[in-house]
Amino acid sequence: MGNDFVAISAGGAHSLALKADGSVVGWGRDDYGQTTPPEGNDFVAVSAGWEHSLALKANGSVAAWGRNDNGQVTPPEGNDYVAVSAGVRHSIALRADGRIAEWGGSGPVQPVPPEGNDFVAISAGGYHSLALKADGSIVGWGNNHYGCATPPEGNDFVAISAGTYHNLAIKQVPPIEAEIKLAPETVNLASKGGWIMGIIRLPEGDNVADIDANSILLEDEIQAERVWLTDEFAVVKFSRKAVQEVLGEVETPSQLELVVSGELSDESIFEGADVVRVIDKGRKKQIGAGVKIRRGR
Repeated sequence: MGNDFVAISAGGAHSLALKADGSVVGWGRDDYGQTTPPEGNDFVAVSAGWEHSLALKANGSVAAWGRNDNGQVTPPEGNDYVAVSAGVRHSIALRADGRIAEWGGSGPVQPVPPEGNDFVAISAGGYHSLALKADGSIVGWGNNHYGCATPPEGNDFVAISAGTYHNLAIKQVPPIEAEIKLAPETVNLASKGGWIMGIIRLPEGDNVADIDANSILLEDEIQAERVWLTDEFAVVKFSRKAVQEVLGEVETPSQLELVVSGELSDESIFEGADVVRVIDKGRKKQIGAGVKIRRGR
């Protein structure tokens, strides 16, 4: 009992919990010592497998205990690990450089982790594993019973979890498509005007009044300095000077698509864009021809 736990993990018939002081507590079935963690208060993550357990230490090394019939509690040496995950008879760990290490394993397919150094999350299942890549795609490997090592295509995933013979993944919710109108339609980089104005309209079913006025950004970096919310649209003002500083390196004249984004009160994201013409009448000679440029995302 207690109220100082910060992380938990459920295994085959045992459980682990990480305490705020960095120690690990185990309970449940203990026929292989899987609920008897090593002493110490330098642990930062835990993972319970079928009959073995893993813990990540603050120095980046891996501790393992429990059943070891396939070498699943014999981790490789090193102190560059940032995540661990225990399966039925195998274990995996994510290195700081984005590579994956794996040990143990059983079944008709001996697990071999994928190559690459662009992985950001891992999850060990029954006899297969999953890894999330930096581009939002998922890689699966190992025993492919029921297609459990064959993830869906796409690069909009943000979290993964592998079960014994099935998997789950969370997809990123696409932003609400907002209608954006910016003024003036022509931005002179040499102008000393005060503001760039914008009108934001949301699709039917989304309420403009729910917009968080403090969240509105132009090109992900220029915050709206003034916001007025009406029943049908929002009016925003961005500092012309700030916009000119962001666009200062753009060749002129050009057609430039600027993105306006923000959040609603329920934390959903909206995003839209408008095209403006960028000129610089302060230069004696303009550079380039009217090429449309896409900034932002």
